[in-house]
Amino acid sequence: MTKTLLPAGCLVFQLIFALSADANDLEAFVKFPSRASLVRTRNAQGAENIAWLETVGGVTNVWLASEEDAWRALQVTHFDVDDASDISNLQFLPDVRGRELLLLFVRKPHSDTNPYHYASPSAAPSGTFVAGAAGGALQISHEGAASVSPDGLALLIVRDATACPVTHPALCVGVTSSVWAQPIVLPTVGSPLQQGDMEATFLFGVKQGSISGLTWRPSPTPVNPATDLSVIAFANDRGDHGFVGIFQYAGSGAPSPSTQRVTWVSPSVDTDSQPVWSPDGARLAWMRLRVPPADDGFSPNDGNEGNRGPDFGIMVVDVVVAPSLDGEGDGHAMAPLKIFNSRQVFLDETYGLSSFGYGSRPLSWVGSRHLLFSTEALSGWLHAAVVHVEPSPPPPSPSARRPAVRFAVKELRTGSCEDRAWAVGPPILVGSPATQHAWVYLASNCQCLDSRGVERVLVRLPSEGPGDGSVTVVRVETLVVADAYTVSGMSDQGDGMVVGPSHFTFLQSTWNSPVAVKVKKSSSNTTDTGSWSALGAPSFVLKAASSPPVSPKYPTITVTNDTISSPVFKPSLFAQPVPIEFPSADGKFTLHGQLFMPPEAHQASAQNATFPGVVYTHGGSERQVFAAFHYSGVYAQQYAVNQWLAAHGLVVLSVNYRSGVGFGPAFRLCADCMWHGGAEYPDVRQAAILLGNRTRLLASMAAPPASWVAEEVPPVDPARIGIWGISYGGLNALQAVTRNSDLFAASVSIAGIFNWVSQSRYVTDTGLTRTDGVRSPGDADEEVDFQELVGVVRALRAQ
Repeated sequence: MTKTLLPAGCLVFQLIFALSADANDLEAFVKFPSRASLVRTRNAQGAENIAWLETVGGVTNVWLASEEDAWRALQVTHFDVDDASDISNLQFLPDVRGRELLLLFVRKPHSDTNPYHYASPSAAPSGTFVAGAAGGALQISHEGAASVSPDGLALLIVRDATACPVTHPALCVGVTSSVWAQPIVLPTVGSPLQQGDMEATFLFGVKQGSISGLTWRPSPTPVNPATDLSVIAFANDRGDHGFVGIFQYAGSGAPSPSTQRVTWVSPSVDTDSQPVWSPDGARLAWMRLRVPPADDGFSPNDGNEGNRGPDFGIMVVDVVVAPSLDGEGDGHAMAPLKIFNSRQVFLDETYGLSSFGYGSRPLSWVGSRHLLFSTEALSGWLHAAVVHVEPSPPPPSPSARRPAVRFAVKELRTGSCEDRAWAVGPPILVGSPATQHAWVYLASNCQCLDSRGVERVLVRLPSEGPGDGSVTVVRVETLVVADAYTVSGMSDQGDGMVVGPSHFTFLQSTWNSPVAVKVKKSSSNTTDTGSWSALGAPSFVLKAASSPPVSPKYPTITVTNDTISSPVFKPSLFAQPVPIEFPSADGKFTLHGQLFMPPEAHQASAQNATFPGVVYTHGGSERQVFAAFHYSGVYAQQYAVNQWLAAHGLVVLSVNYRSGVGFGPAFRLCADCMWHGGAEYPDVRQAAILLGNRTRLLASMAAPPASWVAEEVPPVDPARIGIWGISYGGLNALQAVTRNSDLFAASVSIAGIFNWVSQSRYVTDTGLTRTDGVRSPGDADEEVDFQELVGVVRALRAQ
């Protein structure tokens, strides 16, 4: 819906405020290339290769770059029509048979989340595809692959109850979700790609809920598919609870009761998800979301805060796979899979899980005995931490009581900032005797609260033996410097950084450049680390001016080129925004925003001319927007629209209101916010008041660009202030013209909810008491529940 209403919203402001130009040049602002889904591998010669997805004008393609080719960007696929299809699950196929470097991806019609499509879903080819550096895409399955086997020989496909093949109806009786294996038939090097859509074989199914999170157990040696045991972990979401299971399958023939087994791992009344194997395959970890203590969302009985997530635990179990051949029968009888020692190694009771969203990875292994995750439970701010998954030795105690089991956990750093995403580098050996180390790369706002930079932390993993298993933080370095106009290392799905043995690849945007792919040499050898001394867990960056030491200087290469990708896009039309800081009306928070000013403002200001103004509020509300292109496609588009509005004569103030992320748990878990009373709305109102008061606006400028001086900041006419937003921002826009029609002259609400009706969560009525007109889609709206429109109509009829 955003794709059609954004131009309409711009037109509203054009008509009301008599903007300087029509909307014909909107594409020059919003038709920029958007990039995401970084992946990497090393080829047979040891050279680093990276790939990513790039979307322009609703069309997504796969791109590739190689160290061997001086990081020249190469377009692999050439889809050129917006048929409302998205690409996902991008990955390199395992290079185990000497074939050329191949990429696998899934292409299918979009659901409702891609803001770029200007077409409706069509009958375009969809399924799983393979593509090579030579270009072109071969469809190898008409279904989307959920996972690829470690040997690159098979796809795993998840089917719901409606997708059961007519040739095997009996397999789907009573099954709500099932997993099928399909062979991958690919040529060797030098042979052309050939169609490889093979018949899939049923593996297993569940009778409740859906299957996701399929992940193969790593094998330390090459797998013989004819004899060895395949072990696959998965999550089974059953609505109000969920399980993690392990499926084992022996041999390559048709499955039978003697060759397959599903084992549920430590089931409970909670929701288990996101299983991940340790690198050695000896342990399986997963997240356990605990049953909320109340029925009103995830809020406790005595609380009144919005944006609370569930408590979560980190679970680990040991897994030993016996040989699949027992020397009897046909050689495919199942040997027992030993699953034992299930334990909870960490518990977070701060209701913080929801703050993980939009760019972070919830669980990763560092070595095979330590888990990396993020939590607010240790120091009060969201930071990366590492927990040892084996219990620490109990302290000596004269008591006869059995001591509580403890697991050593260490926060990698502290400070009033947030680690929003991470990547783990390959293990390295340091010193004599050699001890295992690893770099952890963190995308955070620890250098500047209003942006994202990248730091890396060197951790030393303890040797097996006596001790509590705690990691040691050896060094913290700034790898990518942040200022108020850059966002680095971030992506919607947590794939904004990938790390190889010698290179670090990351996504970065600036105020006039959308997300670009960049490569930086990042040495991790022993000569760079052997002389470092232990520093403990450094605490830094309580202010934006503080930062850890800068890492050794290596050049950063920009791989992508916006001009080649989208000639229509004109970054020269963009103006550098100004970071703004101002107090909330109740004095509880310092609010952060970005001011977009018309390019002719410095001329008109001298003539005492006034400008119309617009307040922009983001959706979510667990979001943070920047004085730069956002890493999320939909918010990058909204940033571009703010630039367009400014280019045509409006002063735009974008505000990060309370209940968003990036500014700590007190800000995110604000009292009486969201459906508990909408206490975040006064921050939006305060932004409008600030926008209409030039003196206060000047005092709020945190870091104006060098090209601006205070006298050039344009005055805004208080009688011509509008507001716009999408989703939760649309709710704020609706509240603005109903609660403060004396302050807001116009409102554009896109995909905005009305009163939490569709969420079944409202506690305090936000109150639509005055509405002059509504333009809304009907029951085909993909973004907002139809009941929201019903609520608006009821309010109109009551006038």
